[in-house]
Amino acid sequence: MMIDDDTSRANGLVNAKYVLEFFKVDVENVTLLKDIEPLYEWKDRDYGAVLELVTVAFEFALNLESIQDVYMMRHITVFILFCISAIFFGEIFNLRYKSHSIYVLAVILYFTSPRIFGSAFFNSKDLGCLALTTISVSLLYIYAQKKQLWALVFSAVIVAMAINTRIIIALVPMVFVIICFTNFFMSKSWENLRVIFVYSTFSILFYYLFTPYLWESPIENTLSTIGNMSKFHRWAGETYFMGQWYRGGETPWSFLPVWIGITQDWPMLLGLTLGLSMPIIGWRSNWVGNYIKQDFILLGLGLIPLLIVLALNSVVYNDWRQFYFAHLPLCFLSVQGYVFLIKFSFLKIKHISFLVVTAVLALSVNTLIRFHPYQYCFFNPLVKAPHLLFEVDHYRMSYKQATESLIDKFPTQDYHRVYFHELRGVENGFSKEALKLVKSWEPMDSSDFVITNNKYHQGLYDGLLLVDETWVGNVLINQTYKVQE
Repeated sequence: MMIDDDTSRANGLVNAKYVLEFFKVDVENVTLLKDIEPLYEWKDRDYGAVLELVTVAFEFALNLESIQDVYMMRHITVFILFCISAIFFGEIFNLRYKSHSIYVLAVILYFTSPRIFGSAFFNSKDLGCLALTTISVSLLYIYAQKKQLWALVFSAVIVAMAINTRIIIALVPMVFVIICFTNFFMSKSWENLRVIFVYSTFSILFYYLFTPYLWESPIENTLSTIGNMSKFHRWAGETYFMGQWYRGGETPWSFLPVWIGITQDWPMLLGLTLGLSMPIIGWRSNWVGNYIKQDFILLGLGLIPLLIVLALNSVVYNDWRQFYFAHLPLCFLSVQGYVFLIKFSFLKIKHISFLVVTAVLALSVNTLIRFHPYQYCFFNPLVKAPHLLFEVDHYRMSYKQATESLIDKFPTQDYHRVYFHELRGVENGFSKEALKLVKSWEPMDSSDFVITNNKYHQGLYDGLLLVDETWVGNVLINQTYKVQE
C-alpha cells in the first residue's frame, strides 16, 4: 500500500458516517464507523470522496476484515476504472478515423505510460481523476458525433465525479459551455441552449450530491474548497527538485513541465514531437471542421491548468501526480502525431500502421517489464542519476520489497529492529514476518538496519554499511544499511 491509503480510506469512512447520519441511519453499532470523526471536524473535509465512498461501500458489502484485503480491493477498483478509461480513450479515435489500428495504438499509449500504469494500482485520487475525466471527455466526443442524449447526460454525471476528486476539472464543463454559447451566437440554433441546460444541470446537481461537505452550505463550502485547493497551505512539507529543496508554493515555474518531460517514455515522446510538429509542417486537416471544438476542450485541459498553477503560485510537490489528468491531452497529442506519420506523411511504407503499432507496443511493454514492480518510479534516460536530483519513491511502496529482500539475506533471529524513514502506514501491506521488524518510531541508531527511499539522503547515512540496494535502469529505488555496532 501507499502512504496516503490510510488517509484516503479515512476520508471515505468520515463521509460515509456523515451520509448515514444525514439520512437518520443509526451508526452506533457499525464497527467500521466507531471512533470516526464528524465530517465538519475532519481535517480533509473539503477533499472529494466520491471514489472513497464507492470503495467503502464495497468494503461493507464484501464484509472485509483483513486490512490487507481492504487495500487490495481498493487497488483493484482503481485499476479496473483505469482499464475502462483506456477503452473510452481509444473510442475518441475510433469515432474519428474508423481504424482498428489507430484505436489499438491509442489504447496502448494511454495504458502503458510507465508512471501512469504503475500508479494505477494504488493511487485512487490522482488516477481516479484521470480515469473519470477521460471517460467524461470521451462521452462528449460520442455526443458530438452521434447526438445521443444519454452520452451528454453520463458525461455530465461523470465529470461531476471528476470535479469531486480534483476541483480544477471544473474547467471541462466551463469550456464546453463557453463553446456551446459561441455556437448559439454564431448559428442561432436553440439546440445549443438545450445542451447547455442539460449538461450544466446534471453536472452541478451531481457534483452537489457527490460532495456531502456541500450539503449544508453549498455556496460557502464550494468557495472554501476552491480557495483551499488553489493554495493548499495545509501541506507544509518540502519537495526535492533539480537537486534543491523547496517548500510548498516556492517551486520554480519549471516544476511541472520538467517532471512531465522526464517521466515520459520514448514512444510517448516521439508521438508528442510529431504532434507538436504538425502545425509547423503544415498539416492542419485534423484540427478543423467537426473536431476542432472538442479538441480545444481536450488540449486546453493540459495547458489551462498549468497556466492557473503558475498564476496562483499553487502548491505542487513530489512529482506531477496532482496533474496526472494531463496524461489525457498528452496522449491525445501523441496519438495525433502517429496518425500524421501513418496517414499523411511522405512515408509511403506498406503496412506502416501495423509496423507503428507493433513498435510502440514492443517498446512500451519492454519498459513496463524492465521497471516491474517500480513503474511508478520511471525516469527516461534523459536524466542521469535521477535519485540525486529528484524524489524517486515518495510513495514508499518499495519498502515492502526491500524488507522481504532483507529477510531473505539475513536470518531474522539475528536482528530485531529495522528503521524505516517515514513509514506512514505502508507497513499495512507487509507480511507478518516483516511486521515484527517494524520499528520506525525508534531512533535510527538503536535499530539493526535502516531502509530508506533516499528522499533525505544528503549525508544522513554516512558511516553505515550498505548491504542492499535496488536499481532499475538508471534509477536507484531504495537502499538498506546495517547500523554499525
